[in-house]
Amino acid sequence: MTDPAGTLDAARWCTLLLRTTRGPGAVPMACWSDGSGLWLAAPADSAEVGVLRRDPDCQVVVGPEASATVVLRGTARIYGAHDPLGLLLHSPVVSAAMAALAASHADSVADYVAAAARVPARRLPRDPVAIRLALREPVPVDDLAVEGGLAPALPSAVPADVRRVLTGVRCVMLVSECAGRQGHGGLDAGPAVWEAGFSLSLPPRRRLEAGTSVLATATAAAGGKPAGIALHGSLEAGCVLRPERVTWWRGASAETVDLPRATSSITLPD
Repeated sequence: MTDPAGTLDAARWCTLLLRTTRGPGAVPMACWSDGSGLWLAAPADSAEVGVLRRDPDCQVVVGPEASATVVLRGTARIYGAHDPLGLLLHSPVVSAAMAALAASHADSVADYVAAAARVPARRLPRDPVAIRLALREPVPVDDLAVEGGLAPALPSAVPADVRRVLTGVRCVMLVSECAGRQGHGGLDAGPAVWEAGFSLSLPPRRRLEAGTSVLATATAAAGGKPAGIALHGSLEAGCVLRPERVTWWRGASAETVDLPRATSSITLPD
């Protein structure tokens, strides 16, 4: 079983799980741990900040790969120009946390500075905010053995370099909306194993009905930065994921596209 404390202390990247108007969402983010929480940074007008302002309850996945992750419940506190008093009162702590976050991701900061010179000013993120996730107990999840089988062919919309990194990854994190408030942030997250055609195997105690809105994330470490995809869709009979859109990322750079309703083609890794 993965050690939550050890995983949190070593965390440099995380995946924020949020409940959006289009179902469960996943946002890869650089992070820094202060021992009991995670610090993040994001543009004030970003979608994830908007969701957290409406509902600060969330879940976060920490760990390099889906087979060695910890899912933690948390409550977000956002520090920014929208709350000048809070920013003033906590400025020493916020400044120190943002400095630590930048120092732990010096390579990413250098890449950003280099790229900024080639990006029009109107496309650069403005009014950044600091986010602290006060973390509580880990979400209890069942261990799930990965037996023989084939990983599904990933959508061709995903860049070839990301597909190569994820070749053969079978263990995923499956996130679904739950009735009422059973899960923190209105979500229920747990491990699953996917096979060809996005057929899913779940722990015996987890039951999901056909038609449930779900999100399956697969991640792998690559060159110090995680690569991953999140398939958004719904469950069909037989616990088969019907993907409707896909998000992919390398580090904290992510992109989302809609997928065709159905496809019979098979895309092999490049």
